[in-house]
Amino acid sequence: MKVRDLLQRFIATAVTFLFFAMFKDGLGLVKTTDYLKLISILLLIYFGIVPFLEWLINILKRTFNKLVPKIGILNGYIEDAGREYKCVPKSTRTPGIIWDRELRKALKGIRLKRIKGLYAGKIDNSFALIINPYGENYPESDTDLRITFQKIRSYMKNGGIFFTSGAPFWYHQNTVTDRDGQWSVVKTQDGIQNMTDGLGYTKLGISVTMPIAEPLEPSPIEVYQRDTDREIVGDLLGEITEVKKYRAVLPNTPDCLPFLREKEDSTYPLCAIQYDKGFLLHSGMWLEDQTSSEFQILVRALATLINKRLRPFG
Repeated sequence: MKVRDLLQRFIATAVTFLFFAMFKDGLGLVKTTDYLKLISILLLIYFGIVPFLEWLINILKRTFNKLVPKIGILNGYIEDAGREYKCVPKSTRTPGIIWDRELRKALKGIRLKRIKGLYAGKIDNSFALIINPYGENYPESDTDLRITFQKIRSYMKNGGIFFTSGAPFWYHQNTVTDRDGQWSVVKTQDGIQNMTDGLGYTKLGISVTMPIAEPLEPSPIEVYQRDTDREIVGDLLGEITEVKKYRAVLPNTPDCLPFLREKEDSTYPLCAIQYDKGFLLHSGMWLEDQTSSEFQILVRALATLINKRLRPFG
């Protein structure tokens, strides 16, 4: 029970006894003036001390979260793992448990870190970074109203960083009722859904590659980083010169900050797209498994950002 709720009960009880004491002197209870003093003290605590303590606790929480950012990895469920199907990865073969393990390895030398599994229904801005390991899919509590999607948008709007390991919000899955997931927008042309019909484009303005002719994706491309990219996420490539592109962000996407670039800057296989006060961190690479260069690049980028307390985005 919260302190405010407890005080409300005390105040209500004191007022009740005050009423009886004023009209029933024969009860032999505490004097009316004593009840008035008690109520005054409780009101002072309720409207003065408790709000101050709540304000102080929130300040301390925010300070702690900046010093030790909390990282959430979506666990594939909305509210209850025991009553739901698990979210199915789409266009990726690296499950959440692998992301957790490899990220902890990459951050082994960093003592101040917090990584935990996260239900989609528990998304809030106490998390500095939220990782969606399910590629193009995500758990959606209401596939008509898109309540979870709106929660993610609100999270980014208020300063959160949401990392998607595939084309964002291309699929959604109500894990309570749906075993496999479905396209987030059902509109098709000749049996093919255009990327401009998905939520990533219609709601967030993110343009990504989706070739309908050869070479189809995933396709190998030459990549590089500029000095400004390395200043934020470090050297992600080392001796790597080529990655498999899959739904890479196009340069016409507004408010886009590239970290990894295709030759001649034709696409961005890794970038951050600003959304109000926060960012969507987008991977446009095919993740074959945890041993692939593409996966190692992403883990390296996330570890660098976490090590910097995500301040490059602040």
